[in-house]
Amino acid sequence: SLPILSIMTDPINLWDDSFGIYTNYLEEGVNWERRCNNQYFTNNLPLFHTSSGIRIQGRSSRARPKKSFRLFYKNAYEQERLIYPLFGTNGPTSFKNIVLRSGYDDDIQMPTGTLIRDPLVSEIWKNLGMLTSRSKFCNLIINDQYWGIYNLRESINEHFISDHTGYFDFDLIRYLKDNIEVKFGDVDEWLALNSFIRETDFSNRDNYQEVLNRIDMENFLNLQAL
Repeated sequence: SLPILSIMTDPINLWDDSFGIYTNYLEEGVNWERRCNNQYFTNNLPLFHTSSGIRIQGRSSRARPKKSFRLFYKNAYEQERLIYPLFGTNGPTSFKNIVLRSGYDDDIQMPTGTLIRDPLVSEIWKNLGMLTSRSKFCNLIINDQYWGIYNLRESINEHFISDHTGYFDFDLIRYLKDNIEVKFGDVDEWLALNSFIRETDFSNRDNYQEVLNRIDMENFLNLQAL
């Protein structure tokens, strides 16, 4: 009953010892993006057919047999965006990137994965009125071979932020446990905010009010509760 996403690509793009992205799964970046064709079906009806780039996605699943992927839509392949209401019409209906998430880090032991935890947490966050990536489950077919159930979802990047908020001047920073990675913009305002919080006496209510001017406190409290 699940939708089907079919990926077709030259087998060399996946399996070649020096060129294949599945074989060289630790490699990242545009040099490890390969061309593929996408077809999407529900109830045996084809809903779109286009070309894109494909890369291995994520961290914990890279060494696993069932890897995650990211699709890149750009004019170099066929069209600048995927134009299709993949997650319904309540939100953006065109996409620069789509993530195919295998779900391994949903399982503490990680040999199998459950595919449940990440979509569940995202749904809770959405029900709190917060911004999160939309997703759905699908069956993935690669070169006519069944590849398993995947969580198809919006990629959280600068295009996601602009599409959902209309903002184009912003900083997008990702936490990686013990450090940060700037995904878009720069880190100047973030470092200034951190310095202010670490060095300020908040027994002074004026200082606390200044923090409220610089942080969406309702969003922050919801995040801590989640």
